Amino acid sequence: MIQELRERVEDRGLENVEVLHAAFDDPTLPEARCDLVFFSSVYKEISGRVDYMEKVGKALRPGGRVAIIEYRPAAVALGPPLDARLRRDARLRREEVIEELASAGFVLIEEHNFLPREYFLIFSLLGHDKAASAQGGR
Repeated sequence: MIQELRERVEDRGLENVEVLHAAFDDPTLPEARCDLVFFSSVYKEISGRVDYMEKVGKALRPGGRVAIIEYRPAAVALGPPLDARLRRDARLRREEVIEELASAGFVLIEEHNFLPREYFLIFSLLGHDKAASAQGGR
């Protein structure tokens, strides 16, 4: 999937996108270089999520954001098992994600509900949230 994403970026000529293959315990992102770090159905897989997100915070430029999409625990759909006994952290409650990111120094600045089975949360570093809001959530 990483190679396919790299090919899409190249095919579309997206010179402002760099595809990195991160580790489960280290995002491997350069310091103060990212405007947006996007997690889609992978946040639950990260080892030591609070420490990981602190590292992500160091990678953000002022006003940078983190977007997280995860399956709602009760959503009936393909995806992680509904029964958490089948797999630890199969689906995280949105409140749990918000608490973990707060522990890493982030604040929730936007939430979108247009996805029927997932929640979509956008965070900024505490203190940078006003800069992100002033930029119109960009």
